[in-house]
Amino acid sequence: MPNESNYYVFNGDFVDRGAYSVEVLLILFSLMLAFPNYVTLNRGNHECDYMNDEYGFDVEVSTKYNRNFFRLIQRCFCALPLATILNNKIFIVHGGLPRRKGVTIADISRIQRFRQIPIPDSSQPEEDEIFQDLLWSDPIDEIEGWRESQRGAGVEFGPDITEEFLRNNNLELVVRSHEECASGYDERHNKKLITVFSASNYDGPDTNFGTVCLFIGDSV
Repeated sequence: MPNESNYYVFNGDFVDRGAYSVEVLLILFSLMLAFPNYVTLNRGNHECDYMNDEYGFDVEVSTKYNRNFFRLIQRCFCALPLATILNNKIFIVHGGLPRRKGVTIADISRIQRFRQIPIPDSSQPEEDEIFQDLLWSDPIDEIEGWRESQRGAGVEFGPDITEEFLRNNNLELVVRSHEECASGYDERHNKKLITVFSASNYDGPDTNFGTVCLFIGDSV
């Protein structure tokens, strides 16, 4: 169970995944309420009203409860942190890193997160761009810098961006989710970035493993 020796971070996309999203979410909220100092729920790109409208969570909530309950859940989603730092070394975020150079943890902390995830817009302010990149972007090994993502939000970013972000913020590792992995995890960017995907059988029986990431002590 969560305690001072076992800190839990759940890394987003708790809903829009099967017929029991409400039950999964209520269990996670209950854990957070029971162990507020030892459980963190990071926000994912599906903790957002327009994604829930498209992928079915709104229908599930409205069928099991009502629209007022759905609106209350959205308020909870907007309060979730965009990232968590573990042991002053590990940056845990659902999607990826900002495309802009020089973004600091202080910059991320100043983002006004108590709102829906911004919709991509070519004229959007820098804060909205960083907000989206944290929840939508994906790492790629084949390029330097970044390129537009086929997802329609966020970007694909290369190992140089990871290296610079870690160096500028005195960190050692990025842990993210957001992408299905056959083995449940994937190492990229010279092992400075790990994807952890916890939903097994995501596309059907025997399609992928689900994993968790365990850090013991101050090790990375």
